[in-house]
Amino acid sequence: MHTERHTRRDINRPALVAAVEALGEVSSPNDFVAWTQGEFNRAFPHGAFMACIGKVFDNGVKPMTMVSFNCPDTYLRSARQAEGIYSTFRMQQWMQSGEPQLFDLLRDAAALDEGCLKDFQASGLQNIAAHGLYDVTREHLSFFSFHQLPHPPRAEQEKSLKMIVPAMHAALLRCLPGHFSTAQPLADTPPPLTARETEVLSWIRQGKTNGEIAAILGISPHTVKNQVKSVMVKLRVNTRGQAVVEGMRKRHIALH
Repeated sequence: MHTERHTRRDINRPALVAAVEALGEVSSPNDFVAWTQGEFNRAFPHGAFMACIGKVFDNGVKPMTMVSFNCPDTYLRSARQAEGIYSTFRMQQWMQSGEPQLFDLLRDAAALDEGCLKDFQASGLQNIAAHGLYDVTREHLSFFSFHQLPHPPRAEQEKSLKMIVPAMHAALLRCLPGHFSTAQPLADTPPPLTARETEVLSWIRQGKTNGEIAAILGISPHTVKNQVKSVMVKLRVNTRGQAVVEGMRKRHIALH
């Protein structure tokens, strides 16, 4: 009998889906901190974090709201620039690339300049797994930085952040006075997934490419591409990973 085993490099998908679902109850900064140290920590273990939503400037972000847990005051002060703008070396890297940022002090210290290295060494934060999200105008962004992971961050943390950051962004928006939002209102409830779209989503969950799905189902890659696009529109997500998480959350596909 085969028993599924998880290694430290696996994504704990059921825990990640449970964390996404629990975000629906977040409505205050204290709620967000409690969520990170409860449901999210079970899916993404960490010892400290910092998150903000703010206005974009060339040299960083001016926060509209900022929350943190176990981040030393000295590190937060070192990230503060003139006129209340915050910036860290990984935030700058993310703003340039849009890709999740992974850093471990023992493994990657050579990549830091002397000033950044001194501040980060003094912080005791050890490592970073960070990602963010721009709004449609790119005038505002959210940024989430997690530290003191039990192991040097690798691809599984990158995948997890890509899946869950849009939901964290929406939850942190709710923590702002007046529920500030830079996004346009969503349309009414979208139509449900078709049986074929659900089947395609199930194969995406297993890591299959469009070409592989086309071969399995006996249809053209172009048809699969259109169905994947339709799935993303109906689930209101931007990536295949987010589609999998949302599909599991809404029970379109199995959690395991």
